[in-house]
Amino acid sequence: MLALLSNLNLVTRIEVSMDEADMNLCLQGSWIQADGDIAGTGDISPGAAFQIWTESDRSKEKAFETAHAAVSRVWADASMTGLGADHFTPDAKDQGQVTVLYGKYRAATNMYIGTPAIGQTLFVQANGLLSVDATPSGVFTPFAVCTKAPTSTTHIGESYSCIEYVTV
Repeated sequence: MLALLSNLNLVTRIEVSMDEADMNLCLQGSWIQADGDIAGTGDISPGAAFQIWTESDRSKEKAFETAHAAVSRVWADASMTGLGADHFTPDAKDQGQVTVLYGKYRAATNMYIGTPAIGQTLFVQANGLLSVDATPSGVFTPFAVCTKAPTSTTHIGESYSCIEYVTV
């Protein structure tokens, strides 16, 4: 789930090609590389990965939220294959593309791991989720800064545990 808190007109939206197998490894709010693959590792730089804006199947989002919360915000199935197939709307599957966001923006998402605190830098893990940069030593550049600690958020009638952040 991804709730954009910035003006959508200030963010660039780009279409990225993805095959169906890769689409079934992520959800709205996950981060992917420009080539449509899952984000890679924490040492990729901002501008090399983008957050998915295309709407996910809400039943898959809810299944993710339930499983994610059950394991204390540590998502054990990095591939998300346990959620079943068809993670996105039929138009995304038919076109073989998802819309991603590029630029600086403020948002809320449940696509994170751990318990980030306000002011902590966040990077993208290999499974496409945000995580706290435990060693902000300049080895890699953070993707975002946490601006609101995990809290319950209602989005389209469903409750999610979300953080708020600003991309850098």
